[in-house]
Amino acid sequence: MELFITHKSALEYWRLHGMTQIDRNHRHRRKNAPAEIPRFKELKLRDVRGLTYPLEITVRARESIKKSKMIRAHVFSRDLPEGSIIDVGNGLYVASPELCYYQVTGKLSLPRILQLALEFCGSYSLPANNTVRSDPSFMDKGFIERPALTSKEKLTAFYSQMRNSINQRQTSRSLRFISNGSASPMETALTILLTLPYHYGGYGFDLPELNTPITPVKAALQNSSKSYYRCDLYWRKLRLAMEYDSDRFHSGSEQIARDSMKRNSLQAMGVTVITVTKQQVNSTFEFERIARQLAVHFGRRLMHSNANNFYKAHRRLRNLLEIRDGDEYWA
Repeated sequence: MELFITHKSALEYWRLHGMTQIDRNHRHRRKNAPAEIPRFKELKLRDVRGLTYPLEITVRARESIKKSKMIRAHVFSRDLPEGSIIDVGNGLYVASPELCYYQVTGKLSLPRILQLALEFCGSYSLPANNTVRSDPSFMDKGFIERPALTSKEKLTAFYSQMRNSINQRQTSRSLRFISNGSASPMETALTILLTLPYHYGGYGFDLPELNTPITPVKAALQNSSKSYYRCDLYWRKLRLAMEYDSDRFHSGSEQIARDSMKRNSLQAMGVTVITVTKQQVNSTFEFERIARQLAVHFGRRLMHSNANNFYKAHRRLRNLLEIRDGDEYWA
């Protein structure tokens, strides 16, 4: 009997396993959910790839749903867009990252939706359960590196196909704030803090490219040690880059020398580099200074129509993003 893993269980699956083992052709095996739920004995014997119970699954027929501590069932009787159901073997199917994204974000706030979107469209995963937490890579960084699960373009195309079935204003609105290529939770947080509108507590800057290759012009090649560089955040029209300088990964004489060489090469290309430290991100006061520095390059001023309301919203946004505010000044 077939089992179609969806919603939070699908999110857990993609965080645990990623897309590297998925045959592209397996996306196209079927377009609708199974008709029935497996019996308890079948479910107990099935390989569910390290997922936790209760499993969230989807079936076609409501009458097939029975109460179970092992299963939380959803009903969806319509056909899904091609590629929405992925066969991962042994009768187990998983909601595609695109379908999963819309299933789990329906009741989330916009900042939380964007956190998940930038993770899915980026090159990292947050922990799914205790299995991931024991991974050496997670122990070192707090996240797992992996190829992107999807992209802004795929999420947008999926929404256009499912818009009559997805009545989620916040989720659809999130598409304008998504950029591909985030490589860490901190890059995601920086992007959200800098680009969300004022009333969400963000600074309303244009959406940057994330970790996109910057190729030096011919005149700068002789001063460059590499054929291209990647910057955490990059506003191409302004030739303006932002680099997050974490304590863990940017310490040591060799790394400091590499970072310095990178900045010098980028400057030779005509790219202005703004470096942001963990301490600056954790300080509302210092982060405001970074925002004002950015505003100068954008040729604008920070215009908070109501400063008190903005800083309240900014603190709420920081709390949602789980960024510690170390400033008593703003309390």
